[in-house]
Amino acid sequence: MRVIEVRTNRKQYLYGGIDCLKHGAINARVESASACFCDDFWQGGPNYSWAERESSGNYSTVPGRPSGWISLNTNNNAGAAYSLYLDNLDFLAQYNPSAIARMEVPTITNVEVRMGFIGAADDDFIYFIYNTGEGHSTWHLRCDNGSGSPTDVDTGVSIDSVPHTIMFEFYSQVRIDGYVDGNKVGELTSKIPTNPLGLYMYVKTLENGVKSLYCDMITAWQDRY
Repeated sequence: MRVIEVRTNRKQYLYGGIDCLKHGAINARVESASACFCDDFWQGGPNYSWAERESSGNYSTVPGRPSGWISLNTNNNAGAAYSLYLDNLDFLAQYNPSAIARMEVPTITNVEVRMGFIGAADDDFIYFIYNTGEGHSTWHLRCDNGSGSPTDVDTGVSIDSVPHTIMFEFYSQVRIDGYVDGNKVGELTSKIPTNPLGLYMYVKTLENGVKSLYCDMITAWQDRY
């Protein structure tokens, strides 16, 4: 099975295995026969049928960013959460699903954000998470297969309020590698979910006040059936 690896000096983007509109490049191994999905939020909103999984908020366009950024926003109440989710659950562990996203956390205090995959149940997931409620000052890579006691890896990469590219590659049923800005930051080797998964973006405010998660693009790919 052939593998394509492409690197350029432009910003990191993945668009179905193509350097689309000269926006950037693939910084990951993508099999030439992979099935790919991408939403680049070109008009500042979803281009596909995302569903709300948590609904205490809304989404909006990030102003002043012509390439298209979406903002997920909570409401003002402490504990409010808002998320978007591809609920068709088309990503299956046996086909090695992987994902990359370019995102930004504009306010890094009293907030929880997640980006990755989640299943029909809340304890089936693979995602990057930052949660000040758990004392985080760095990104964590986390997964669970329904056990209720997830595997968690502290990446050691400090959170800040500028754009970053996060990615995980599903190498096998027993190993997922995590990357931030093209640098490997950890591995997940246990409690990897086997149930169908959907792409997932989440933000929660831990105080009275709106919190947001910005996303420029999110792409996922897996082996074809």
